[in-house]
Amino acid sequence: MNCPHCHREIFFEQGNLFESGTSENGDSGRDRGMSRVHEAADEEWKNEALLAIWTAASQQQSITVDSAHLVIRPDVTTRDERAWGPMMVKARKEGWIEPTENFVKSERPSCHSTPRRVWMSLIYSPFMIR
Repeated sequence: MNCPHCHREIFFEQGNLFESGTSENGDSGRDRGMSRVHEAADEEWKNEALLAIWTAASQQQSITVDSAHLVIRPDVTTRDERAWGPMMVKARKEGWIEPTENFVKSERPSCHSTPRRVWMSLIYSPFMIR
């Protein structure tokens, strides 16, 4: 079933009201959700998102998803903007960025000032030729 407003797929799981808790912790739920949006993302978008993250991280000491969003090609889109999360994790695994404890409000109007993690660049070079 899809949401009538944003057309995202809606998943319903019928639980037992009388069971205490679930066997799933928050991390595994997060990981499943990130895997879902990553698998659904367009392959060309994934490649362009990684390039945008690398570009932002090579030009700035710290970045957010908004920083990468500013440099991604505007003609490449994906269905679910939450796919940025798995791409940031991939960039971390590549050794380009590290998460900090800091968050800033998103500057993108469509994100309604949601908190965005600040990532420290591990590839920033002020002397890099652009």
